Amino acid sequence: MNCLFSNTKEKRILSLLLFVIFMLISCENSEITSPHDFEVNPFTHRPHWCFASKPFDTNQPKGSINYFNSQDFLLSDVFEDSLLSNIEMNENISLLRNKLTTCPITSPGYISNSWSGLMQYLEEPINLSDIDYIECQILENADVFPDVPIIMHIDIGKISEDFYRPGESFITDMEDGIINLDGLMDAGEDIGLDRIASGEIGDDQYDDFDNNRIIVDGFEEYPEINGTEHNCRLDTEDLNYNGMLDLTNSYIHYSFALDGSQYLYNINSKGLRTFRIPADVYEIVMDSNITPDLQYLTYLRIWFEYPEDTYVILISLSFIDIDNISNSNEIITILKDSGAKE
Repeated sequence: MNCLFSNTKEKRILSLLLFVIFMLISCENSEITSPHDFEVNPFTHRPHWCFASKPFDTNQPKGSINYFNSQDFLLSDVFEDSLLSNIEMNENISLLRNKLTTCPITSPGYISNSWSGLMQYLEEPINLSDIDYIECQILENADVFPDVPIIMHIDIGKISEDFYRPGESFITDMEDGIINLDGLMDAGEDIGLDRIASGEIGDDQYDDFDNNRIIVDGFEEYPEINGTEHNCRLDTEDLNYNGMLDLTNSYIHYSFALDGSQYLYNINSKGLRTFRIPADVYEIVMDSNITPDLQYLTYLRIWFEYPEDTYVILISLSFIDIDNISNSNEIITILKDSGAKE
């Protein structure tokens, strides 16, 4: 009897161990895998971003943004052929593709820009005194949507974290604490920032995660890739993990037209537009008497104004010190990728 009990117990332990390994592999498979040896670009790698909180100084209606690492672009779709080897011509590129959708307007004939965007907490804060200019590379792609006038904004500094159901409360929306407040994703906590599981009353019907649904109306879009329910992550508005919902707005602000010539440094034959914005042309935005600490800027937000549905394809975003390129935050110009959507 003891031997039988021991064997049964060992089988149960083995089964539990196999189940845990299976769950870990399932979660890991939702992340990027690549045969290439390169450092992930924090400004084009989808999991680094979340939806943006409302810019302090805009009254435009909020549209929506769906962002993902596209699989359908090659290096030769972006860069001049003369810069690529024969092998590189057919290799994938890591880029952040953003589908921008306008806010529905009920008044007939009334046209207004919508806004939407992304934000992230910077593990390595930006010291503006070390930066000479911001370089942004955008790929035009009129094959997907016609040319649309788009204004791009870049905010750096203290930015409100209240991006999910803004203004609802001063309490941080987060999954941790649904079961145990322990910093771990306990079973039953991966149900989205609404804290309500699918199918239950009050569930946010748009928070389901799915990275297998790809094509919408003939285009690659991954419409549910940014959902927070069942995405194998412990989601939270508390981006800096200081235990509270930070609401201060005190940041520096840049803006430029993606179809304009201001700050346009170069445009190549593939439609890659390179903008270089001098670091000292910023505006200061504050909602209190707290001024931005220009030597310690900890949040980054990019957001867009646009009158019609469109795409913005971000190839790279760099913060460059021209006197010390090797130690700056400059991003590698050509980034290879296995094509993984994450």
